Amino acid sequence: MKRYDSYKDSGVKWLGKIPSHWEVRRYKYGGGFTKGKLPNNTNNDSLGYPIIGASEMNGRKATIYTEDNNVPRCSKDDILFLWDGANAGLISKGQDGVVSSTAVKFTITSPKIDSNYLYYLTKSYQRYYKDKVGGTTIPHMNISFI
Repeated sequence: MKRYDSYKDSGVKWLGKIPSHWEVRRYKYGGGFTKGKLPNNTNNDSLGYPIIGASEMNGRKATIYTEDNNVPRCSKDDILFLWDGANAGLISKGQDGVVSSTAVKFTITSPKIDSNYLYYLTKSYQRYYKDKVGGTTIPHMNISFI
């Protein structure tokens, strides 16, 4: 394990000491959220970008594509949240394509944040997000849960 020059008390008994330069920050200060959009056109011919939605976030290979450049792109370091639908609250990472209208992406802008660490931290709260989803006809996740 990597050793650091100095440590401080974490304030959490079971955790003990942490590197002194580590900070606790709100999620929103580490990057930004971008809501997906419904593309103007789609195809099944693998033309353009794969549309990343619930099925793709669950590991299925994309089958629907778009050449619409106005739909937000996502990269492998973006953390995706399924916003609407039966699986609202689902968390994913490692997708390259465009963000469907039922999802939102979080793009890290702070060089101090490791994308894998933030993903696993976020994924550990997936059950919480799913439990907080509400709605009368279509389940919906609220950004205030994050």
